[in-house]
Amino acid sequence: MYGEMEYTDLMNETLLVAFEKLDSVKSDGSFLSFLFSIAVRLLANNNRKMRPERMNSPTIEERVAASDSTEHSME
Repeated sequence: MYGEMEYTDLMNETLLVAFEKLDSVKSDGSFLSFLFSIAVRLLANNNRKMRPERMNSPTIEERVAASDSTEHSME
């Protein structure tokens, strides 16, 4: 679903956001957790933006029905 470029973009954007919000890191918290939460949020936002494209694609049931009708027409 994601290529190398998207992962690189996610990593770069995560580091940019982390740098911008560096002053909000709690001293008792883990920096790794801070980075992870930013990456998860960015990934979720990206998936939300892609959702309309997936809504226009056929459902599994529609694809199965289409393949069944194709197989039966070849007999």
